[in-house]
Amino acid sequence: MRARRPFTKSKRQRTTRIDFTKRDLDALLRAQWKDKNSKLKRGKRPGIKIADLIQTSAKRNRGLKLPFLDLWIGILDECISWQISLLTVVYSPKPRKKLTTFNTAVFILLCRIIADSIAIRHLILLGFDNAANAILRSVSEHMELLVAVLDDPSLSKAFRKTRTPAQANEFWNAQLARGGLRRRVTKAWQNFFGPTTVDHADWFARWGRNHYQALSGTTHPSFTGSYFSVVPVKSQYKTENWLGIWGDRSDGSAHTVWVYIKFMLPIVLLHHGFPFQGFDKHFGKKIKYSSQKSLHRHVRLGKQVLAHPDPVIGC
Repeated sequence: MRARRPFTKSKRQRTTRIDFTKRDLDALLRAQWKDKNSKLKRGKRPGIKIADLIQTSAKRNRGLKLPFLDLWIGILDECISWQISLLTVVYSPKPRKKLTTFNTAVFILLCRIIADSIAIRHLILLGFDNAANAILRSVSEHMELLVAVLDDPSLSKAFRKTRTPAQANEFWNAQLARGGLRRRVTKAWQNFFGPTTVDHADWFARWGRNHYQALSGTTHPSFTGSYFSVVPVKSQYKTENWLGIWGDRSDGSAHTVWVYIKFMLPIVLLHHGFPFQGFDKHFGKKIKYSSQKSLHRHVRLGKQVLAHPDPVIGC
């Protein structure tokens, strides 16, 4: 019997097709406009063509010289790169039969943080700082939850069960709402400084949270939030027929990255041995540090670089 060729698509795969395409949509819309006694030519449409607007906006933003913002994007890139290295090390190159609850919680939280962080970067470079702030408000809580899970690994068991919106709400109300998340982060800082330094722990726990009111004010439905979508914060304004809603990259986005860093700091500073020391029983096995592995070096030494008083993100 002749052996089956590898990587050969099945008949079902070869015949699979999209039943409704962009071309079909265009034809349908033209037919609808024709029914309204307003015939459109092929390739034409009423109103602006969004693809052209995006292309023009991207070209304009690439031409803006903003070295100050470029610096802060570079800092953000260092943070995201370190997170990706940590994610890879936590997942481990040697597959396990089953990830522990703690390992799964840390892995999923890091995935969400990385995805949102890259989205923030994209939005800033495209000139949508207001939208970046909306995501920042969300990712800040995921960063704080990661700090809380590292400080209290038993929390990962309840987090692991949040598979539906209802379960997520139950977890939030039971563990994090009404100041619960802030208290957990404060406790993590207190464990770092020592039991006699309550004021220090409280100050650092509020360091990023002090921006919550401003973030909420620009992301909630409000005049201020809408205004900054039209007129972004800039160090210099030029006479130009261009609204911020089309995408307008500005130095004001440096503040967005600065707030992001305030939530990043406890991840790299607290639990300095993570993931190589102190978490063996929670991972189910020891993640043994090897100076020969570049990602291991990036995770361990990168913490020291990112949190150094002579910053990249140090205070």
